[in-house]
Amino acid sequence: WPLWLSREAQPTLRQLEDFARLTHTAIGYFFLPQPPVRWHCRCRTSAPARRALAEPSSDLLDTLYLCQQRQDWYRDHARMHGLPALPFVGSASVQEAPEAVAQRLRETLGLSTEARRQLPTWTDALRQLIAKAEDAGVMVMVSSVVGSNSHRKLDVGEFRGFALADDLRRWSS
Repeated sequence: WPLWLSREAQPTLRQLEDFARLTHTAIGYFFLPQPPVRWHCRCRTSAPARRALAEPSSDLLDTLYLCQQRQDWYRDHARMHGLPALPFVGSASVQEAPEAVAQRLRETLGLSTEARRQLPTWTDALRQLIAKAEDAGVMVMVSSVVGSNSHRKLDVGEFRGFALADDLRRWSS
């Protein structure tokens, strides 16, 4: 690698293929004059540190792209079947107090603090949240790996979830 970076040596095609596979990068990217811009989202992660996400991992990007493909498919499905737009999508702004938005969302989803206290574990609370979100028309996707590749585990230190929205629906992963 150091010789490649210093341009003292070049990888063989086989080495380049192995490197592309290892880094989950399309091999064609290595032949571009400039690396492509892969990330345009200005968002915060739901990771514990709540840090701004500068450069996401290829695992996060691949998961995001997969969810966007599913979103595109479901948007077409929703339009084809005449499903109505969800009234709460886009109803909050960043100027609003997070507590007020959270309370409105709890009301929309039919969640109550008292009912949540009755649940014995956080996984039960998560299951209830997912069920209520789906009942409200939100498509929820849950996975701990990239696609169906059990060798590519997602890093909860980087993110624990993200949301996608469009003019018809809200998407959560």
